[in-house]
Amino acid sequence: MPNPNPIFILIDDDLLNNMVCKMTIRNANKDIEVVSHNFPENGLAYILDTFLNDNAPKGILLLDINMPILSGWEVLDKLNSHFEKIKNNLSIYMLSSSIDHSDKANANNHPLVSGFIEKPLSTNAILMLLKEN
Repeated sequence: MPNPNPIFILIDDDLLNNMVCKMTIRNANKDIEVVSHNFPENGLAYILDTFLNDNAPKGILLLDINMPILSGWEVLDKLNSHFEKIKNNLSIYMLSSSIDHSDKANANNHPLVSGFIEKPLSTNAILMLLKEN
């Protein structure tokens, strides 16, 4: 029987944050599959491979903003051309420790982004995401 929970995808260059997020997600629900990528280009490739097919699973992407090579905004730019194909299966949330008010405003106004979550990720935030998705 397929897992009724969405897959959580973490894209963040901070390995420690990814480990803490995995533990937090699994504390909220031990049956959730968590996939993490500390290189945004690898995370982007995973999303395109997983969510562009007709039998794509449900997923929740937790995307960091400030990363080398590709920022979270650049990942969103690359996903934009695939928006119609992935929007029904993938919810995107910016997960950031940024104190820049424009980052939160940009996330809340971006058509691909469902919301902004401040680090550190909490169990309550995970439960809210599961309820919304």
